[in-house]
Formats: sequence, C-alpha cells, structure tokens
Amino acid sequence: MKINNSIQNLNLGENDLGKNENCIIFLSEAIKLTKSIEKLNLRINDIGTNEKNMIYIKEALKFTKLIKKLNLSNNDLGKNEKNFDNLGKTIKINNSIQNLNIGNNELVKNENNSYYLSEALKINNSILILNIGDNDLGKNEKGMLNLNEALKINNTIKKLDLSLNVFGNNNNGIFYLSEALKVDKSIQQLDLYLNILGDNDNCIFYLKQTLKINNTIRQIYLTGNNLGNNMYILFLIEALKINKSIQQLNFSDYIFGKNQLNLNK
Repeated sequence: MKINNSIQNLNLGENDLGKNENCIIFLSEAIKLTKSIEKLNLRINDIGTNEKNMIYIKEALKFTKLIKKLNLSNNDLGKNEKNFDNLGKTIKINNSIQNLNIGNNELVKNENNSYYLSEALKINNSILILNIGDNDLGKNEKGMLNLNEALKINNTIKKLDLSLNVFGNNNNGIFYLSEALKVDKSIQQLDLYLNILGDNDNCIFYLKQTLKINNTIRQIYLTGNNLGNNMYILFLIEALKINKSIQQLNFSDYIFGKNQLNLNK
C-alpha cells in the first residue's frame, strides 16, 4: 500500500488494529506516503486501548491533505483523555477532513475529552458533517456546555448527529444545545434520534423555543423520542408556524412537512 496511489476508499474497520502498536505504525507510515486515500474507516479497532495509537494517527493526518471522511467510531477513545487531546490537535491542523465520525467513544468518561474536542471545533473550518452520537452527552452537563461553546463559534458544520445521547435524562443537556442553536448559523441537519426527549417536558419546550429563533436548520430527526403526547406535537407545530427554514420534521414512523401540518394556513 505504500506505493499504491489508486486506493481512494480504505476500509479497515473491525480488525482490532489498536491491540498491536505496530499495525498502527505501519498504517500511519502508509497514509503518509499514499497520495490517493479520501475515505478512511477505522471503526471498532480498539484504538483507545493504547494512547500511542492516536499519536501515530495524528502524525499521519498532518501529512495527508486528501482524507475527507474519517471514521473513528467505537474505539473507546474516551478511556484516556490523551486520545481526545491528540484528536483535537489533529482537527486543529488538518483542513481536509469534511466528515468526522467519533460516535460511541465514551466522550464523557472524562470532562477533558469534550474540552479538547470543543477547543478544536472552535478553530477547525473544514468539518461539514460531525457524528458524536451514542456518547451519553445527556448524562454529563460539562460535556454539553463544552459543545455549546464550540457550536456558538464554529460556522462550518452543516450536519450534526447527536443521536443516542440520552438528553431526556437531564434538563441541562438539551438546554445547552438549544442555546447554541439559537446562535448557530450553519447547521442544516440535526439528528436527535433516540434521546428519550419525551420523558422530559422541558426538553420539548427548549426545542420549541429554539425552532422559533433558528432559521438555518432544514431537517430534524426526532425518531424514537417518546413523543406520543398531543402537547408535544402542539409545541412543535407552534414553533414551525414561526420557523421559516424547516423543510422536514421526522419522528416516529411519520415525516411531516409544512404542507402536511397545514402550517401555511
């Protein structure tokens, strides 16, 4: 692979590469020399088990300017704050990654993890799609506060995946997100799938208040949030009557647009 300059999509997912430091070293060197890789999938590789792994990956991504899509999901990065420190340093330097997936990485295992990510997102101007789903952000107030600060400054992220973050467990998680979205002018697609928002009245209220102010979000995914309550539906309809940007609201098995909800009447 060191001399192969035709590979564009490299999928090494589910190979436990992180358990052998030499594997990550070899991969790092190959990435530095290969001039064609645009998509790199390293999901489920136990990268977080050895802090040196992220150092090698960071060094490789310093050299390449071609990788646009990076998948580091399911790698237990949050077990050691140095992993997110190195990831943050990577994001600050690399300006080619447009799609970053760090879902299911125990982001809130340590408060510093979200801090390093937040500080990097304040500087980065290339990431358009960010997936930080399944990281239990709703259980950690500090984690969401850090993300809140980043979203208020970052102006390039267009698609944000916050699915499976149990926001319904805590008022403050969705509150910080809502406050950030009142300021944000770039996010067009927001995924809040399976966050049990319907278990907490305040969550839907905060979301309603945000949608009354935000005029950039076009699509919201609310599937699996226990929204089988007429009051919640009325909250959303009230907000969408004011909102001028939402084109699609998806929850449960139904997709509602402005015409279906008679919002233009």
